[in-house]
Amino acid sequence: MEGPVDVLIRTAGGRPALLARAIASVVAQQCVSARAIVVAVGGAPDPAREAASGERLTVHRLGHSASPGRALGLARQLVEAPFYAFLDDDDELLPNALSIRLKRLVDEGADAVVTTGYWISPETQRIHIPDIGRHQDDLLGGIIERCWLASCGGLFRTSSVGARHFDNLPDLCEWTCVAFRLALAGAKLRLLDVPTYNVHDTAGSLSKSDAFEDATLRLLAAMRAERLPSSVREKLERKYRAALHDAAERYRRARNLRKAWHCHLRSIKPPHTLRYGAYTRKLLWRAGGAAD
Repeated sequence: MEGPVDVLIRTAGGRPALLARAIASVVAQQCVSARAIVVAVGGAPDPAREAASGERLTVHRLGHSASPGRALGLARQLVEAPFYAFLDDDDELLPNALSIRLKRLVDEGADAVVTTGYWISPETQRIHIPDIGRHQDDLLGGIIERCWLASCGGLFRTSSVGARHFDNLPDLCEWTCVAFRLALAGAKLRLLDVPTYNVHDTAGSLSKSDAFEDATLRLLAAMRAERLPSSVREKLERKYRAALHDAAERYRRARNLRKAWHCHLRSIKPPHTLRYGAYTRKLLWRAGGAAD
């Protein structure tokens, strides 16, 4: 048995059966000594009541509300093992998840190993991040296309992926921010096309909300402030202008024309004028009182 590994699970309460499943998937890991550290946010009920307690389960209560990003940073400060991972309370690790990641991390002296997994809904099951390995040689560019680091997809070396990588994270899109920081810092990362987790499609997920779309736009704007290779910056600019255009349409449909115009005018700055310029007429039409 190798390890040990600390697995940090954030919970705000309200779904004890799912939390129990997440904890069970940690303590049942094969060939690795894994400890589940449950970080209970705000008024969440005692998670130990919903799962078998013991030396491989630790509960830490924050005692106050915290956004997903802030809770992630606070959780990272609790790590004591030489390796650590994260897990959402409604997801689960496959039985050999940590052993697969740990072997590759140790063999290659990597700072982190990132894998794909399965995305599961009542209707279907599919690979969560298809062909994740193709981003290995262009980590920054890959993030812009799609974040390759899922909340439950990484295993990190404690000595090299420190708390600073999790400090002052945004309230949403926090994992995209972590991935960007690691890639920008030149961390030695290994991406594996091996499923090691199940992500469950949960009703009311923040990733489906308008707030998440707004957070994505803010993060893209922050990424633009960094010094990036020209090829990455070109991808980022296209993504940023497209996100502005999408935001303009969301605000138009919500009849918030002030914000719609604000986003639209930023989306058509050169060299993207022609791509989204025709949308100006649609906004003028709405301003004139025309219905959809």
